[in-house]
This record gives sequence, C-alpha cells and structure tokens, in this order.
Amino acid sequence: MNLPRPAGDPGRRCWFILTTGRSGSSLLSAVLAHAGADFGLPVPSIWDADRGVLEHPQIILAARYYRRGFEALHGRSLLSPRLEAALYRARARRRLRRALAAANFFKIGDLDLVVQPAFRLGCDPRVILSYRRFEPNATSLLVGRTYDPPESLARDYVRLYRNGLSLLDTFGGCVVAYDELMHAPAAALRALAGVTGLEAGRLEAAYAALARPRERVTEPAGIVHTDAQAVFAELERRRGQVVEPSAQALRKLARRSDPAPGG
Repeated sequence: MNLPRPAGDPGRRCWFILTTGRSGSSLLSAVLAHAGADFGLPVPSIWDADRGVLEHPQIILAARYYRRGFEALHGRSLLSPRLEAALYRARARRRLRRALAAANFFKIGDLDLVVQPAFRLGCDPRVILSYRRFEPNATSLLVGRTYDPPESLARDYVRLYRNGLSLLDTFGGCVVAYDELMHAPAAALRALAGVTGLEAGRLEAAYAALARPRERVTEPAGIVHTDAQAVFAELERRRGQVVEPSAQALRKLARRSDPAPGG
C-alpha cells in the first residue's frame, strides 16, 4: 500500500533501510511490509533468516551502479575515472527513477550511495539503519561469500554506517539493532512507527506473526576493528530515538513546494 503523504509535505516520502547484510534487515523489512509498507514486491508469507527479501530489482541495479561509480572515482577505473563514474551514475539514475516509481520502501546494500541522488530526484527520504556489531556481522557474511575478505567487509561497514549516520542526521529516521530486533523489539518498533507513520499495533502484530524465538548467544569477539567499533558505539547511542530531518533539509523541501516566481 502507498502511505498517504502528510499534509504540507513538499516531497514524495520514501524510506531507505541501510544495511551491510546479515543485520536482521530481512525480518525488519518483512515486518514493515506486513504492516503496510510498500516495497513494490509481494509481501512474504514467512521470514527466512537465510534469505534476503523485499529487494526490488530496480533498486538493486541502482545501488550496484552507484557503487561502481563510487569505485571508479576511488582508484578502480579502467578508463577516465570521471567519465566512467558519470556513465555509471547515468545508468544508476535511470534505475533509481524506476524504483521510486514502483515503491517507497527500499532495502539493499550500498544504499548510503543512493539517498542523496533520491533526494535530488524529488524524494523526501528517511533513513533506517539496520546494524549489528561488526565482528559477528563479518563472521556471518564470510560463510556466504567467496569474494569479500574481512578487511574489505570492515571498510564497507565503516563507510556505510558512517555515511548512514550523517544521512540520518540530515534527513531523519532511526536505528534498529540486530539483538534488539531479535530479542526485545518493543523500543525499535515504537521508533519505526514514529519514522514510518505505520500503526504501532500493526507493527507489533506483524512481528508476532513473523519472528521466531531465538536463543540469545554470546557472539564471537573476533579481531577488533577500531573504526568499526567506534561506528557501532555511535549507532548504539541512537537506539530508540526518532531523529527528525535537519533544518537544512526542511528548507530545501520547502523551497521545492514554493510556486515559481510569477506563477
């Protein structure tokens, strides 16, 4: 379902779930979808912890091309870095426009590179950071991937969540911790209700229908990554908060809604 736009809202509201993967984002998305969030895809009847769900094909491609453009500008280009980045960004914008026309909730990796372009295309974004401590997050990712070594995962973790925190403070939203979602979701569901406008009761009912009891286990410490640890500590500090959009973002949105001079 498409949620009604609040009165006076000058932009089309959309929500971006930022995740490195294996952070509980599929359960989070399934709960939101069952409560009425529009991902542009069929609502899953069950939640499977081992499968990603509600990842729209167009947002997958948009994020992939924005990532390639980012990498081209940071030493991974075959031709001219600027030319290659521009070509990837043009492809990404086309896919992003299609995604924004199809849905208003999005979940996939690398969305930290997509929020600003979506804002430029007329979206009024909100950011939901789905996160987990890096060391167990990396352990979970490594058993399912054959191409990303641990140090690469650490760089991606720091980039995505550091960018995500800045985007959160700019455009508003909330954070949802893995252990909180799995074991004590009440505060997270209240924050999600405040950020999305979905009814708290529907979110609670969706969670009760989808979530399966999970035993709390001590997650492996692994090698300590100092930068990732610092980002995780800041994410933890934001638990349960509903962050409002910044004054700068609100001014930009207000200017969009003003009629052009002379009518």
